[in-house]
Amino acid sequence: ASVFLVKKEENSALFALKVLPKSSSQNEKIVARFNREFRALQQLKHPAIIGGIEKGFSNGYHFYVMEYFEGQNLKSYIQNNQPIDFKFAVELVRSIAIGLQYAVNLGIIHRDIKPDNIIITKNDGVKIIDFGLVKIEHEDSLGLTKTQTAMGTPHFISCEQAKNAKEADLRSDIYSLGATLFYMVTSEYPVKGTTAYE
Repeated sequence: ASVFLVKKEENSALFALKVLPKSSSQNEKIVARFNREFRALQQLKHPAIIGGIEKGFSNGYHFYVMEYFEGQNLKSYIQNNQPIDFKFAVELVRSIAIGLQYAVNLGIIHRDIKPDNIIITKNDGVKIIDFGLVKIEHEDSLGLTKTQTAMGTPHFISCEQAKNAKEADLRSDIYSLGATLFYMVTSEYPVKGTTAYE
C-alpha cells in the first residue's frame, strides 16, 4: 500500500491515508490482511501506537485514515544523530515495550518491529506504525498466515518467527525490539548475512 499526507477541508487537520493499489482489490487475502491491520489500529488506543480513524472503499480503492504525527522514522533519526545517546535509546525502547505490552494484552502481535516502523515525533515521543503483518488472537480462521511461513524483516526477525510466523508471540516482538536497540547504539545489524535466509 501507499501512504499519503492528506488535509481535511473543514478544519485543515492533517491525517495519513493508506491506500491499497487497485490491482490488489480483487485479491481476497490482501484485502483481508489490509482490513485486519485497520481493525488492530482501531482497537489500539495508546500514546505509543498510531491510531486508525476510519476505513472506506471508493473508485476501486480500499483505504483507511490514520493519525498523523510530524517527525521521522527511527532509521532516519539514527542516521542523522550518530552517536545516539544511550539514555535516550533506552527510554525510547522502554516506551515501545510498554506499547507492545498494551497490544499483547488485547491479543495483538505486531510481527514487524524495526527502525523503519517507529516514528520519533517532534517532541521526542514515539509511535509504532505499520501493522501490515499484525497477528490478532482468535483470527486464525482467516488463514492469512500459512504454517511454517516466514514473515518479517530478516535483520530484525526472531528465529522462531522466521521458521513459523503463525506461532509468533510477544517474545518475537521483544527480540525485534532488542535488535532495534542494538542497531540504535551500534548502527549495525545484529545478524549478518548476504541473503535473507542467512
